[in-house]
Amino acid sequence: MTEQQRKDILVETVKRFGRMEWFRDATVHDSYPNTGEPTLEIKVNYLPLFERKPVMDFALSVNLKEKFTIVDKYGKPVE
Repeated sequence: MTEQQRKDILVETVKRFGRMEWFRDATVHDSYPNTGEPTLEIKVNYLPLFERKPVMDFALSVNLKEKFTIVDKYGKPVE
């Protein structure tokens, strides 16, 4: 995946989900550390219940798996 493709995906992610109260940040991984699959990692305040399907559909449309990571107010993953 090129840097421009990664940037386009992130811009579209923020455009679609950036105003949601659960959304914090997003990252595109060519090879996610745990799974090795191309992944769209969405950093969230909490796991959204009803908005998961649109995120999954978007990730699928750009040929990525989705991964939700809950982060604290400093952006560090919560265990």
